[in-house]
Amino acid sequence: APELDTQLGLRYDFTPWEWGQSSVLGDISYRSKTYLEVNSRETLAQSGYSVSNAAIVLESTDNQWSLMFGVKNLTDKRYRSHAFDLSAFPGVMLGYYNAPRTYALSANYSF
Repeated sequence: APELDTQLGLRYDFTPWEWGQSSVLGDISYRSKTYLEVNSRETLAQSGYSVSNAAIVLESTDNQWSLMFGVKNLTDKRYRSHAFDLSAFPGVMLGYYNAPRTYALSANYSF
């Protein structure tokens, strides 16, 4: 387990239009050095890293509909999230990396 695993999130709501409100969301997380497999090999250890996300949400005042646009891994940080030490057999070490920067767009309507 990492020695330090933190997250900070912010949300700002405002009402620029009569028909709805907007929200701007952002968060950043930090995880210190982590050993990703049982043997705690330095080769497969992941050094500390930060990841940030952001989103904009539009909602109607009656909560009947909403639109959201978001970005995960805003800075496109590359880090290992899992690892397996199979060096005894078949002689390999595997490291799996996180998803790159991704975008999301969603629309909801309640009737």
